[in-house]
Amino acid sequence: MSDSIVRTVLDVLRRTSLWLRFSGHYLVELVRSSLQVAADVLTPASRARPGIVRMPLDARTNLEIALVANLISLTPGTLTIDVTPDRSALFVHVMFLDGDEEQVARSLKESVEQPVLKLMR
Repeated sequence: MSDSIVRTVLDVLRRTSLWLRFSGHYLVELVRSSLQVAADVLTPASRARPGIVRMPLDARTNLEIALVANLISLTPGTLTIDVTPDRSALFVHVMFLDGDEEQVARSLKESVEQPVLKLMR
């Protein structure tokens, strides 16, 4: 087998592994967020503290930005509102603004954007 075929096979295996790990990670985030929103809706005392967060982007291509924005919007309790004209940040509505805005933005970057960029690059 030639070296290029071996490299191609290894790259496919590596990318498949990354996609599977990301899918598991995102599924956990989805369940966690769903339970948090459901608990808030079903209990008498609301813990929701909605707000809008500016999340700086490391994503640069249209595909990367769209994927990050859509995954954030698919997660219960968050909704991507807009991307800045220079595509350097997203504005995200969050249902639970626990802590300061920077901490929430950092959490979104770590749980969604960084894994997406790892997959795409």
